[in-house]
Amino acid sequence: MVGKSHHKRKCNKSGHLLRVEPSTGDLFEIFPQVAETFSKADWLNFCMSLKGYHPEIVTAFIQTFDGHEARVAELTVRISEDIIACAFDLPLDGERWFRKNKVDESALKQFLKEDTPEPNWSIGIPVKYLKDDWKMMMIAVREYITCEGRYVHIYRLHMRFLLHLTGQQTMNLPYFLIKDLIKVSKKIQSNPLNMENSLSHHSLITMIVFDQIRRNEMSIRNFLQSSGFYQKEQLQEIVDKRSKGKKTAFILLPIPEDKTEMTA
Repeated sequence: MVGKSHHKRKCNKSGHLLRVEPSTGDLFEIFPQVAETFSKADWLNFCMSLKGYHPEIVTAFIQTFDGHEARVAELTVRISEDIIACAFDLPLDGERWFRKNKVDESALKQFLKEDTPEPNWSIGIPVKYLKDDWKMMMIAVREYITCEGRYVHIYRLHMRFLLHLTGQQTMNLPYFLIKDLIKVSKKIQSNPLNMENSLSHHSLITMIVFDQIRRNEMSIRNFLQSSGFYQKEQLQEIVDKRSKGKKTAFILLPIPEDKTEMTA
């Protein structure tokens, strides 16, 4: 599973590089063993669904999300474990685990090299101590699920996902995702200046909103137009101007012609 890192970093509207956001499923195509493992864990379809985002939708959602619902223009977007599970075909079984929950640390040593010093998981350990067979798996976890841009250290959080992927200790992914969205939204709502550095799960949020639009039997294109959100071409022009001609990794989700063209 070892290979050249392929992951991309995204930009916000100011052009600054922020957290990793998936734009394609190429990691799973390049590393079929990673794809097989995620498929056995019933997480592959979810990861492959995360292909781009709509900045206006993401901002509106995260500024109004209260843990149960958010307001995006005139649309009320309700969130629950069942809704996320249905939208992304995810199972609801497994431990309802989040970042500060306990982990059997003795079970984590199987993923580390023999010369690894005694881990202090509160401060993390250098990624170099992770066995080579698990390095691309870890990149997939951080790119598609935790959406991070820092790969120098690994923490208890990341190792917990490996326990699920190996079938040893299953976890409820919809529960984790909701808790993470709550964490991000609270941080941003308490201090809007944190938006640029803290905002994550762009694709997840966009797909949840699109799923709600479809369930309301609405056209995604019509919704975006009536809500006053920018069209794709306008967004691209804004990004190009603000990046001063430099190539960016800003991911734009193509606007569907109608509600049947966007699949979860």
